Parts: sequence; structure tokens; C-alpha cells
Amino acid sequence: MAVYEKPKAVVTDARLRIAVTIARSLGRAGIHVVAAEAADTPRPLAFHSKYVKSSVNLGRGAKTALSDADVETLLEAAGEGGVLVPVFTPAVFKMSWDEPKIARRAKTLVPTPSALEEAHDKARCTKLARSLGVPVPRTSSPAENGVDIRDASAMLKWAQDLPYPVMLKYRSGEDAGLPASLRYRMCSSPEEVLEAYRQMETVQTAPIAQEYVAGEDYGAALLYDKDGRPVASFTYRSIRERPRGAGPTVYCVSEDCPELVDYSHRLLSALNWRGMAMLDFRRGLDGKFRFLEVNPRFWGSLALAVEAGVDFPLLYYRACLGEDIAPLRQKYGVRVRFFPGDFVSLFEYSRLPGNGAGYIAKGLWDLLKYRPRDGLFSLSDPMPGLIHLTGGVFRRHARA
Repeated sequence: MAVYEKPKAVVTDARLRIAVTIARSLGRAGIHVVAAEAADTPRPLAFHSKYVKSSVNLGRGAKTALSDADVETLLEAAGEGGVLVPVFTPAVFKMSWDEPKIARRAKTLVPTPSALEEAHDKARCTKLARSLGVPVPRTSSPAENGVDIRDASAMLKWAQDLPYPVMLKYRSGEDAGLPASLRYRMCSSPEEVLEAYRQMETVQTAPIAQEYVAGEDYGAALLYDKDGRPVASFTYRSIRERPRGAGPTVYCVSEDCPELVDYSHRLLSALNWRGMAMLDFRRGLDGKFRFLEVNPRFWGSLALAVEAGVDFPLLYYRACLGEDIAPLRQKYGVRVRFFPGDFVSLFEYSRLPGNGAGYIAKGLWDLLKYRPRDGLFSLSDPMPGLIHLTGGVFRRHARA
């Protein structure tokens, strides 16, 4: 029988592939991993990883909001001095609000509620980024321009002044419970903007309009300790997403982007950040980066960082325990894909103008040339991947 001398780690949101990556990382380090998920979730992926030693069921609404009872369940599972690892945003928010209570019995590393609220509001966060010299797309809202949304002529004038094409975005589509593909609307005329704004306003107040920047998606992930000091960073490029332009990354590569680390650190330091964050950027056709948003948590392609030598789950665990973490450098050119999403995305991207069958051929050649690791499927831990495949490839909770 194994003896676990290290504090337990309780990983939330076991339905997600992110949770599997976290469980594998911690389990390989000899840590007793407990996976947690809402009781009404069919076959949570991480429950079936060999690196998960036990599991707990939370309330039926835990996917969207943890209750006080859920936090108590997590604390009991962690035991005295254990580590709570919040995976998805609702868990991060709840642990932030309850941090004083949690700190009496366990360890976790989350931003303050005020930092979370500012980072999670696209309008406020974009304004902060601009004030810090972080480049952002041109962004506008009726309120920012003194426009009353009930005044049709004023709204039309506001819409006519926007740069087209333009994207209307919810201030926080995740808070509205929307999948990534429904968190924005692409508009090519003032009339489209007004119609989309009216519809979006009924879901969440005060959407923003943001210049559409054509180009490639990049990400920068940073971990901050309890004193607000950065202990690790990682940068990468998203080669393909599914659905394209809005969904989770399905094929990605680690790249050296110190400029993104600098921009991210400016923003997160201003927020007095603690814990994990991943920032989305777009590199425009002019070669310049523009900041898009902060994800205040672990992110979907976390497996790439682990493969590239930045083991964020283990670093997070160690930072929670107050351990000193030596500086490390990521490996560049490492690639990870997520089957079958990446395979399907090849055909979706091939339908773009200028791609065609040649894009599929190049994509298949990339697989042979680079032999990227899969971010979920593993011969040494096969069950999560098999359940993901057989449980419904297009089910949102299995793709996140």
C-alpha cells in the first residue's frame, strides 16, 4: 500500500481535460490526487485517470457555482494542510471569496476578489491594459462615449464611428454561461452592430465593441506566488482552434515571446495577482501583438506547457506550500495536439479562402514531421482519452 507523506491535492472540474493534465502532473510527483466534480456529470474524465486516487461528488450546480457545502466537501477531502486546485473560473471565484475560511484548514493560491472582478471584465481590463502601455485593439462602448442606449440616433452615430469589421463582445461571456463561440458577434455594418447589441444586452448588460484584428492567436501563462511575485512563465502560439477563432486550441506550439511576458507582467502586477493566469493575445498582420483578455485560471492547452518543461500544476502545488522555486526556461518548438478535435479542424480550416486540399496535406505532413504529443490521449493512462472519445466528441464539457 502506498504511503503519501505529501499533502493531498484536490482538483476541481474533473470533467475537463485540464483537470486530467493537472492530475497526471501531481500524481507523477507522488502526490495523492483527489478529483472533484458535480454529481450530475456523466463520467468525469479525471475520475478515470490512474493518477487519481480518490474522488468526491459535489452539488449538482457545482459546474457553474460552488456552494458553501461544496467548499466544505473539498476541505474535508484535502485534509489538514492539503492543497485545493481550482480548475475552472467559478471554482476560482468561490475560493477567492472564501480564502480566509480556506486558509484556516488548507492551502490555495487565487487572486483577490477585486483583482478577479477587474480582470474578468473586458471593458475594465482593456482600459487598464491601455493605461499601462499594453497594446489593445480599438475598443468602444456606448457608456464610454456618453451614449444612452435608449437613444436610437445616438446609438446609430456611435455605431457609424466604429472600425469595421468589428466584434461585439460580452464583458464576461463566461459569467453569462456561454460557450466560447457565442461570446462575441462579428459585424460588418452599423445596422448589424445595433441589432447584435440589442440582442446581447438582454443576456448581459453593456457589451463592448472591439476592432477585429486579423492574425494569429498567442498565449502567455504566468504563475504568481502568495506575495505576488512571478515564479514561472510560458508563451505559445495557437496553430488551430475548434471552432476556428473562438474555441479551445487543438494544435499549438511553444514559442519564445518575451514581449508577451512583459505585457502580461505589467497587467498582472498592477492587479496584485496571485495564482495562475493565461492571457490571450492576437498578432496582427503588421506583426504587432494586441492584448485580448485574461483567463484567471489554468487553460485548455495546459498540456503543452508541461511538455515544454513548465510544469504549472506541480509549480502551483509547490507555491501553495510556500516552497522556493528556482527559475526555469521553457523548451521552444514543442508541439501538442488534441485528437479528434485537431483532425476535424483540418477540414474546417481547409474551407478558408486560399487553403483547400493543400492545407489538409500540409497538416498531415506536419503530424509526420513533428510527431506532436497528444494533450489528452496517453498509452500509460488511456481511460480519460477513451472516455472523451466515446462519450461525445462534440460535447462542450469534453472539449474545454
